[in-house]
Amino acid sequence: MRRMTILAIAFLPALAADWSDWKTWKYVDQESLKRSFDVPAAGRKLLVDNVSGFIHVTGYDGAQVQVSVQKHIYGRSPEAVQEAKSQVKLDMSQQGSFVRLYVDGPFRNSNGGTSYRGDEYYGYRVNFDYEIQVPKGTELSLHTITNEIVVKRTSGDLDIHGLNGGIDMEE
Repeated sequence: MRRMTILAIAFLPALAADWSDWKTWKYVDQESLKRSFDVPAAGRKLLVDNVSGFIHVTGYDGAQVQVSVQKHIYGRSPEAVQEAKSQVKLDMSQQGSFVRLYVDGPFRNSNGGTSYRGDEYYGYRVNFDYEIQVPKGTELSLHTITNEIVVKRTSGDLDIHGLNGGIDMEE
Protein backbone atom coordinates (compact mmCIF):
# COMPACT_ATOMS: atom_id res chain seq x y z
CA MET A 1 0.00 0.00 0.00
CA ARG A 2 2.81 2.37 0.88
CA ARG A 3 4.42 1.75 -2.52
CA MET A 4 1.17 2.73 -4.30
CA THR A 5 0.97 5.98 -2.29
CA ILE A 6 4.53 6.88 -3.25
CA LEU A 7 3.80 6.17 -6.93
CA ALA A 8 0.64 8.25 -6.83
CA ILE A 9 2.49 11.17 -5.24
CA ALA A 10 5.30 10.86 -7.81
CA PHE A 11 2.85 11.27 -10.70
CA LEU A 12 0.95 14.25 -9.26
CA PRO A 13 3.31 16.92 -10.69
CA ALA A 14 3.02 15.37 -14.16
CA LEU A 15 -0.77 15.40 -13.96
CA ALA A 16 -0.84 18.97 -12.64
CA ALA A 17 1.50 20.16 -15.41
CA ASP A 18 -0.87 18.70 -17.99
CA TRP A 19 -3.77 20.73 -16.58
CA SER A 20 -1.94 24.03 -16.16
CA ASP A 21 -0.07 24.25 -19.50
CA TRP A 22 -2.50 25.30 -22.22
CA LYS A 23 -0.11 24.03 -24.91
CA THR A 24 -0.89 20.46 -23.84
CA TRP A 25 -4.67 20.85 -23.85
CA LYS A 26 -6.20 18.59 -26.49
CA TYR A 27 -9.37 20.51 -27.29
CA VAL A 28 -8.79 23.18 -29.94
CA ASP A 29 -11.03 25.34 -32.06
CA GLN A 30 -9.89 27.75 -34.77
CA GLU A 31 -11.55 30.46 -36.80
CA SER A 32 -10.33 32.92 -39.45
CA LEU A 33 -11.78 36.42 -39.55
CA LYS A 34 -11.25 39.03 -42.27
CA ARG A 35 -12.57 42.54 -42.49
CA SER A 36 -11.75 45.71 -44.40
CA PHE A 37 -12.54 49.24 -43.28
CA ASP A 38 -12.79 52.23 -45.62
CA VAL A 39 -11.35 55.08 -43.59
CA PRO A 40 -11.20 58.76 -44.52
CA ALA A 41 -7.68 60.11 -45.01
CA ALA A 42 -7.87 62.72 -42.24
CA GLY A 43 -7.12 61.43 -38.73
CA ARG A 44 -6.79 57.71 -39.45
CA LYS A 45 -6.31 55.75 -36.23
CA LEU A 46 -6.15 52.03 -35.41
CA LEU A 47 -6.55 50.68 -31.88
CA VAL A 48 -5.81 47.01 -31.21
CA ASP A 49 -6.44 46.04 -27.58
CA ASN A 50 -5.51 42.37 -27.41
CA VAL A 51 -4.80 40.06 -24.50
CA SER A 52 -3.14 36.97 -25.95
CA GLY A 53 -1.64 36.68 -29.42
CA PHE A 54 0.60 38.63 -31.74
CA ILE A 55 -0.04 41.88 -33.60
CA HIS A 56 1.66 42.46 -36.96
CA VAL A 57 0.94 45.77 -38.71
CA THR A 58 2.33 46.79 -42.10
CA GLY A 59 1.86 50.14 -43.81
CA TYR A 60 0.95 50.25 -47.50
CA ASP A 61 -0.13 52.73 -50.17
CA GLY A 62 -3.86 52.01 -49.91
CA ALA A 63 -6.90 53.60 -48.34
CA GLN A 64 -8.32 50.70 -46.30
CA VAL A 65 -7.46 49.10 -42.99
CA GLN A 66 -7.36 45.39 -43.87
CA VAL A 67 -7.60 42.99 -40.95
CA SER A 68 -6.93 39.26 -40.92
CA VAL A 69 -7.29 37.49 -37.57
CA GLN A 70 -6.63 33.90 -36.60
CA LYS A 71 -8.59 32.96 -33.49
CA HIS A 72 -7.31 29.89 -31.60
CA ILE A 73 -9.14 28.46 -28.60
CA TYR A 74 -7.39 25.89 -26.41
CA GLY A 75 -9.38 24.14 -23.69
CA ARG A 76 -9.07 21.52 -21.00
CA SER A 77 -12.38 20.05 -22.12
CA PRO A 78 -14.99 20.48 -24.87
CA GLU A 79 -17.10 22.39 -22.35
CA ALA A 80 -14.25 24.82 -21.70
CA VAL A 81 -13.92 25.48 -25.44
CA GLN A 82 -17.67 26.19 -25.65
CA GLU A 83 -17.42 28.49 -22.63
CA ALA A 84 -14.58 30.41 -24.31
CA LYS A 85 -16.66 30.76 -27.48
CA SER A 86 -19.51 32.32 -25.52
CA GLN A 87 -17.41 34.48 -23.18
CA VAL A 88 -14.51 35.84 -25.27
CA LYS A 89 -15.45 38.14 -28.13
CA LEU A 90 -13.60 40.31 -30.63
CA ASP A 91 -15.28 43.64 -31.31
CA MET A 92 -14.25 45.01 -34.73
CA SER A 93 -15.80 48.43 -35.19
CA GLN A 94 -15.31 51.76 -36.91
CA GLN A 95 -16.29 55.31 -36.04
CA GLY A 96 -15.30 57.75 -38.77
CA SER A 97 -11.52 57.45 -39.21
CA PHE A 98 -11.11 55.34 -36.04
CA VAL A 99 -10.92 51.52 -36.30
CA ARG A 100 -11.11 49.56 -33.05
CA LEU A 101 -10.25 45.87 -32.51
CA TYR A 102 -11.01 45.00 -28.90
CA VAL A 103 -10.91 41.60 -27.18
CA ASP A 104 -13.49 41.33 -24.42
CA GLY A 105 -14.04 38.57 -21.89
CA PRO A 106 -14.31 37.75 -18.20
CA PHE A 107 -10.72 38.94 -17.72
CA ARG A 108 -11.69 42.59 -18.38
CA ASN A 109 -12.53 44.85 -15.48
CA SER A 110 -15.00 47.74 -15.50
CA ASN A 111 -12.49 50.34 -16.79
CA GLY A 112 -11.43 48.15 -19.75
CA GLY A 113 -8.20 46.96 -18.18
CA THR A 114 -7.35 43.35 -17.54
CA SER A 115 -7.36 41.31 -14.38
CA TYR A 116 -6.30 38.03 -15.91
CA ARG A 117 -6.26 35.13 -13.47
CA GLY A 118 -4.48 32.72 -15.78
CA ASP A 119 -5.41 30.02 -18.22
CA GLU A 120 -5.73 27.35 -15.55
CA TYR A 121 -8.37 29.41 -13.72
CA TYR A 122 -10.59 29.69 -16.81
CA GLY A 123 -9.74 26.27 -18.24
CA TYR A 124 -9.19 27.83 -21.65
CA ARG A 125 -6.96 30.20 -23.55
CA VAL A 126 -7.98 32.31 -26.53
CA ASN A 127 -5.29 33.72 -28.83
CA PHE A 128 -6.08 36.34 -31.44
CA ASP A 129 -3.23 36.66 -33.96
CA TYR A 130 -3.50 39.78 -36.16
CA GLU A 131 -2.07 40.51 -39.61
CA ILE A 132 -3.12 44.08 -40.46
CA GLN A 133 -2.39 46.41 -43.35
CA VAL A 134 -2.92 50.12 -42.81
CA PRO A 135 -2.44 53.25 -44.91
CA LYS A 136 1.12 54.40 -44.12
CA GLY A 137 0.18 57.53 -42.14
CA THR A 138 -2.26 55.79 -39.77
CA GLU A 139 -1.85 56.49 -36.06
CA LEU A 140 -1.38 53.20 -34.18
CA SER A 141 -2.30 52.27 -30.62
CA LEU A 142 -1.36 48.61 -30.10
CA HIS A 143 -1.65 46.64 -26.85
CA THR A 144 -1.10 42.97 -26.05
CA ILE A 145 -0.06 41.04 -22.97
CA THR A 146 1.49 37.98 -24.61
CA ASN A 147 3.41 37.56 -27.86
CA GLU A 148 5.13 40.10 -30.02
CA ILE A 149 4.16 43.32 -31.74
CA VAL A 150 5.72 43.98 -35.15
CA VAL A 151 5.22 47.29 -37.01
CA LYS A 152 6.64 47.91 -40.49
CA ARG A 153 6.57 50.78 -42.98
CA THR A 154 4.32 53.22 -41.11
CA SER A 155 4.75 56.92 -40.46
CA GLY A 156 1.87 57.78 -38.10
CA ASP A 157 2.11 58.40 -34.36
CA LEU A 158 2.68 55.28 -32.28
CA ASP A 159 1.47 54.13 -28.85
CA ILE A 160 2.80 50.58 -28.36
CA HIS A 161 2.37 48.46 -25.21
CA GLY A 162 3.59 44.88 -24.91
CA LEU A 163 4.16 42.96 -21.71
CA ASN A 164 5.44 39.43 -22.40
CA GLY A 165 6.73 39.65 -25.94
CA GLY A 166 9.11 41.63 -28.08
CA ILE A 167 8.41 44.83 -29.98
CA ASP A 168 9.98 45.10 -33.43
CA MET A 169 9.64 48.29 -35.49
CA GLU A 170 11.04 48.72 -38.99
CA GLU A 171 11.00 51.70 -41.39
